[in-house]
Amino acid sequence: DWSSDVCSSDLFVVAIAQLTEWAVMTLAERFRFAITEEKIFFGKNDEYLTASIGIVHLDPEHQNVEVDVKKELDFAVRYAKKKGKNSLFLFKNLGLD
Repeated sequence: DWSSDVCSSDLFVVAIAQLTEWAVMTLAERFRFAITEEKIFFGKNDEYLTASIGIVHLDPEHQNVEVDVKKELDFAVRYAKKKGKNSLFLFKNLGLD
């Protein structure tokens, strides 16, 4: 199961249920690769589209507190962008008090 939501002009969210951390990271890598391989050019300097992907993986078996997912996604995306173009960052919410 998945859904998506546009948050701003350069940010969108894809929510995927019931995948392991490994499967989510693999899917994110595939998204990033596909976007980069398309070579979507923009701007005056022949720059092309890249994707910095922030991931929040919630483990319902170990989740014992309410989580502000949008806040954690915002952190994960900002950190991925801070790492540089075409980066992935996995934020693990351990659900600890």
